[in-house]
Amino acid sequence: MTTMEDVPSIREYFGFKLASAVAKRKKVKQSTVPALYESIVRLMLHLAGFGCLTYAGFQWTIMAGFIVAGISCFLLSTLTTRKSQDDNDSNQPQQPQFRR
Repeated sequence: MTTMEDVPSIREYFGFKLASAVAKRKKVKQSTVPALYESIVRLMLHLAGFGCLTYAGFQWTIMAGFIVAGISCFLLSTLTTRKSQDDNDSNQPQQPQFRR
C-alpha cells in the first residue's frame, strides 16, 4: 500500500521545477568576447564618436571644430592609455606562498 506522504503537491512540484530551471540558467556559462576584439570595437566606437563630434564642430564654425578636435584628441589619448584597476592589480608580483 502506498502512502501519500512522499508525493509532492502541485505547488511544491512547480516550485521545484522553477528552482531547477533557475539553477540551470545560472550554470550556463555566458560566452565571453576575446579581450582583443573588445578593445578593437571600443577603439572604433571612440573614434567614430569623436569624429562625429569634430565634424559637427566644423559644421558650426571652424574655431569650434578645432576646439572639439583638440578636446577629442586629449580624451581619446586618455581613454586608450589609461589602465583599469584590474590591470594594475594583475601586474603586481605575487608573493610566494610556502607550505608549513
